[in-house]
Amino acid sequence: MSWAREANQRTKSLDTVRSKRPISLVVHADRGEIEPATGRTVCGAEKLVGVWAEARGIPTKAYTPDSILGDGQPVGAVAFPGADPDLCTRAEALGIRVWRPYG
Repeated sequence: MSWAREANQRTKSLDTVRSKRPISLVVHADRGEIEPATGRTVCGAEKLVGVWAEARGIPTKAYTPDSILGDGQPVGAVAFPGADPDLCTRAEALGIRVWRPYG
């Protein structure tokens, strides 16, 4: 799957979540880079999530992957393919709903 198609599917998934539930803050791990010349996110779903939120006027806050569950205090999570399975397991153990849009 091309990067652009994958990014488009991920943003559609995030828009679906937002249409069903208000989002007041997006916490993310902020991994990935933005290509300065184009503004395109070149890697990292976490970076894409932050860019998606900012484009929609939703505040964001970045955390390290180790501190996101405790310090970020999320009430829900979206796990795209390649998401850290341990992080998902720990989130679910804390009662945080994890949505896996592709399966």
